[in-house]
Amino acid sequence: MLEGRLETHAGVYEPGSLVGFEEGEVMRHGATAEADVTVLFITNKPFSIHYR
Repeated sequence: MLEGRLETHAGVYEPGSLVGFEEGEVMRHGATAEADVTVLFITNKPFSIHYR
């Protein structure tokens, strides 16, 4: 988490948080209603993001 607030299916995270998900886990993540969010994704395998 670089800035803003990240809302996921597992909770809400503040800047400076390290958030991890298990491989193959279907997850929901995005900005909160109150603020935009800037995140850095790091992975060692291909992945895709589907927006709804």
